[in-house]
Amino acid sequence: MFKIIYDECVYGVWIKRNNIIFEKKRQTTESVAKEIVYVTIARAPPRIRNVLTEFKF
Repeated sequence: MFKIIYDECVYGVWIKRNNIIFEKKRQTTESVAKEIVYVTIARAPPRIRNVLTEFKF
């Protein structure tokens, strides 16, 4: 579980950094965090997904 979260955080930050450098697009920290949470929940196994959807982000 923590590997999924870690991987998504690294990947999300890397993609957003590339958007800033190459496309001159910026996003708020909150929107980046929400996107990382969304992708993490979507990729999680069903048992873990049920636990994660209980949290309020």
